[in-house]
Amino acid sequence: MRRCALSLLLCGASAAVAANITMVDLIRDGKVLEHDSVIVATPQPHDADMCRGFSLTENQVKDFFKRAKAMDEAALRSAYQWAPCEVQGHILYQDQKFLYVVNAAATGEIEVAPGTYVSFGCNSCRDLFDFGYVLPPTPATSQAPAPASVRQPPR
Repeated sequence: MRRCALSLLLCGASAAVAANITMVDLIRDGKVLEHDSVIVATPQPHDADMCRGFSLTENQVKDFFKRAKAMDEAALRSAYQWAPCEVQGHILYQDQKFLYVVNAAATGEIEVAPGTYVSFGCNSCRDLFDFGYVLPPTPATSQAPAPASVRQPPR
């Protein structure tokens, strides 16, 4: 599959975390435990109004990550908008919980280790996101995905 090259070595404090896990395995075999809709605080009151009714089912969350492409944060920010509407929760895989966030502007991220995220953008997810945010055009030809970069929080 297209993200097989994204094998991530998750090294944490516990021995259970020190295992080779690919994003493909996590997304394909993981179970979405919850999917809570969240409105991120914004100074524009109309932004919050746009979020009313934004939610995704467990299947839609999995579908988003299956169709999305892992991207480095700079490419994601230049290609996609940001929305204050999010669905967040956890994906359970091999007795480990991974935090995820999916944004109404067709972006998302999965926390693969404390403070370490893989970012995603989905330009083929128009059917999941009908909230007025512009999505980049879907490429006409299939291209090999760029390797995902793992983002560390600023220090």
